[in-house]
Amino acid sequence: MRWAEEIDHPSTTGLAQCWGGAFGGALERNVDQAAEHAHKSIDLAQMLEMPLWLGWSRVFLGWALSLRGERDAGRHEIDGGISELRYNRCMLLMPLLLGLSAEAYAREGELALAHRDIDEAFELLERTAYVAWTPHLHLIRGELHRLEGPPALDQAQTALLTARELASAQELRTLELRAATVLGEMWARDGHADRAVNMLSPLYASFTEGFDTPDLINAKQLLDGLS
Repeated sequence: MRWAEEIDHPSTTGLAQCWGGAFGGALERNVDQAAEHAHKSIDLAQMLEMPLWLGWSRVFLGWALSLRGERDAGRHEIDGGISELRYNRCMLLMPLLLGLSAEAYAREGELALAHRDIDEAFELLERTAYVAWTPHLHLIRGELHRLEGPPALDQAQTALLTARELASAQELRTLELRAATVLGEMWARDGHADRAVNMLSPLYASFTEGFDTPDLINAKQLLDGLS
């Protein structure tokens, strides 16, 4: 990021802000990072008239705002960004963006709309055969089912186990840890704390850095609570 700013090349800076900063923040669940870099990327996209960057960055910003509790502002950005990308027929990354939209809807209690977006995300994955986002989407679907309560908990567990397996296969260790943490919380609530610890403890112990990130903090808190 610093190098991009030092060479004073707006296109390179915009790329770094959008994908290195805003997108990276969304993947790491770092709301402040996502919002900060999305704002900067939006400014550059508007200056350079880059509609794709603008669309992507608005979704990342909207996701961050929604998770901060700024529901209306977040939804405005998410819907505006997705509409911009649909207009420009930029669909390759749409499954991921719809997943972020579904997550925001779920946090807002709009579970039917969340299902609508996550279902479309999986439909688009089948058309494109682009599997990079698959574990993320299974994780979001699992968390959505978990919010629905007991009738959907089996579906939640299936989706979360799939997310964890796919993340492991793709060597996405942080995402694997996130899925394992959510699973561990479910198992612990169901009276299977030992099973949760046995799954989560070795995975957490395999990390040597990043202990101040949300995923590792959440995993540590769960393990401490179960010990």
